[in-house]
Amino acid sequence: MSSLSVRAGHSKAVDLWALGVLVYEMMTGTPPFSTEGSTDQQIYQNILESRYTLPASMSPAARDLVSRLLNQDQNQRLGCGRAGSRDIKQHKWFQRLDWNALERKAVAAPIIPQLRDAKDTSNYEQYDERDTAEPPEAGSCVWADVF
Repeated sequence: MSSLSVRAGHSKAVDLWALGVLVYEMMTGTPPFSTEGSTDQQIYQNILESRYTLPASMSPAARDLVSRLLNQDQNQRLGCGRAGSRDIKQHKWFQRLDWNALERKAVAAPIIPQLRDAKDTSNYEQYDERDTAEPPEAGSCVWADVF
């Protein structure tokens, strides 16, 4: 299990871990700890054991970034060291990003969707909300005492 104490609150380390999950999902289209057909309990176990696979299609820099952000030991996680966010900003995966221009909002968006009007949702995936699963009953999660 990780070095985090159960019910001890969270530090920025959890946000950095979540950043690793987000980068993984944005690059692959799937969450890192889920496999096809996995149950919620299997996913929770994968998270606790830091069990995930980095696709070969990811660049070495992306693989390094994600694995360092998903490091189970928060003391070793990228961005949790003495240099903090500078370690992330200086990571090879971000080498072409001009952080100062980004802060000034001077970086052009890579994709600008074409909209018919202010309520146009054609750029979003359509799905039938009736097909979504019902949320689990409160207290039914076997991991509730851990998370």
